Amino acid sequence: MTITYTPPLLSGPACDRLADLTLRYTAWSLTYGTDGAGAVAYTASHGAGVSLTARDPDTLSFLLRIADERMLDLEPPPPRVRPYLIAWERHQAAEEQAELADLVREALTGQEAPA
Repeated sequence: MTITYTPPLLSGPACDRLADLTLRYTAWSLTYGTDGAGAVAYTASHGAGVSLTARDPDTLSFLLRIADERMLDLEPPPPRVRPYLIAWERHQAAEEQAELADLVREALTGQEAPA
């Protein structure tokens, strides 16, 4: 009994199909391997923690298309910055811009801005 640690090379059409899927679904990491019986299994992993496995590239293509569509429907996690901090920063930035405009006007004209 021989044990191999690398999967066999894919045939031309299967390799081309896997390459096409890899280029189309760039957010996914696509690999292939073999099980104990030597059957090829294609696996796709996404950074969001989703993994898909199929026995042929066409099934994997279908699963990737459906998963990509469904993942767009997911709500993103809440932002780490609280909304009231963002509003305060915008208000602070507006005040600083007004003060800077007054300083520039004073430097250019030599006159203080009206209070």
